[in-house]
Amino acid sequence: MQWFRIPKVMVSTGNIAFIVTRLMLLLGCSNYGVRGILDLTHTRLFTFSSMRQLFEQAGYRIEENRGSSGAISLALGNTWFARLLVNVNKVLIRISKSLFSYQIFMVVRPLPSLGSLLQRTTEATRERTQTQLNSDVSRRVAQAS
Repeated sequence: MQWFRIPKVMVSTGNIAFIVTRLMLLLGCSNYGVRGILDLTHTRLFTFSSMRQLFEQAGYRIEENRGSSGAISLALGNTWFARLLVNVNKVLIRISKSLFSYQIFMVVRPLPSLGSLLQRTTEATRERTQTQLNSDVSRRVAQAS
């Protein structure tokens, strides 16, 4: 029987619910820019919840759901202060992933479709029937001898 490997999809996008973005929106600063969560290329914005709903409604199973810290070292350089802030941010992400994660990272797999389940069942039934027929023929040959 031929078994199919279900592909794994890795997805990453900015978290619109990130605390800095929330504060900017609260203060009326929702300007799109060249970088960041409000990047001009980001045509759709997600929270952890909306990203999860999107994949679940599309027939995917979420295997991993993580948040990552912002580009602090890109903004501040590779300094001790930047490293300290990254470590503080990692602790805060453990407390509230949706509030303190700059990026959303998910690993998802498509759920088997009805057609693929039917095909697998049909193949397994054929194999089982063929095996049963072969053993019946072998038994009759042994009995006849």
